[in-house]
Amino acid sequence: MKKWLFRISIFLNVIFILLFVWNWLNSPTNELGKLEKDIEIRYFQSNNSVFKIPKGLTVKNVSERGLGAIGQFENERFPIIITSNDASLVNYDLPKDSLDMFGEFYSAEIPQAKSEQEIPQGNFIYELYFAEFGGRMKNTECKVEINGNKIIVEQTENTNLTGGNQIFDGLILKHKSGKWILAENKDDINAEEIGGCTEIPIINFETKIIEWC
Repeated sequence: MKKWLFRISIFLNVIFILLFVWNWLNSPTNELGKLEKDIEIRYFQSNNSVFKIPKGLTVKNVSERGLGAIGQFENERFPIIITSNDASLVNYDLPKDSLDMFGEFYSAEIPQAKSEQEIPQGNFIYELYFAEFGGRMKNTECKVEINGNKIIVEQTENTNLTGGNQIFDGLILKHKSGKWILAENKDDINAEEIGGCTEIPIINFETKIIEWC
């Protein structure tokens, strides 16, 4: 009898340890930090600003990790706790379909940075202008997918470039000159030379042309 109790105890301890490790690997870190930027808050799926949260406030990191983050909508998340002695401040007796939920329990979102708002979003057909030939080579088309300030450039059935189907995968940033560039890291905004054959292509949203090499 004692042996069975001992074995059950060992088994339960192993289960407890496994659950503890699983929870530690996948749960939020709950680290405390401070906002580094002012945040403009607006109603979800609306352009109307409600208020601003000033930088310097203490927040807690509640981003899921590991397998817990699979399918999580926008993983960079943190709470700001608001307390009140007014019991009537929040109405909890509302139907769920009136709360503007979008898979997660919130109804506010952070709008894109002003610079990102200037970047057209979606899928487009652009042309590649080959700077090394100075216009002597005909432009060729490419598929462009823009999400936020991230861009993927791929060949189309009419493109005949060497290499794989994907031409570029990186960021769209505004260079210090005021021109938009395709960049692999944020330091490229301070590059002394862009366009041409500098390995930092220039993109023009109006003409839908990327200066390539």
